[in-house]
Amino acid sequence: MTRPPLRYERDPAAIYAESFATVEKEARLDRFTPGMAQLATRVIHACGMVEVADRLASSERAFEAGQA
Repeated sequence: MTRPPLRYERDPAAIYAESFATVEKEARLDRFTPGMAQLATRVIHACGMVEVADRLASSERAFEAGQA
């Protein structure tokens, strides 16, 4: 008996979008300000570890200061 071939997503844009959707779903980003949520999303995406969000800390205006 042969198995059907596995189907892989090959579209880079779709892979990227799915990856960020997974981060948003699993990382509990609502605890961050909107700017810090964006930063946390990028950090999580870069390292592939949703749990890294639990280690991120910032002051109230840290993101805004970093943007300046």
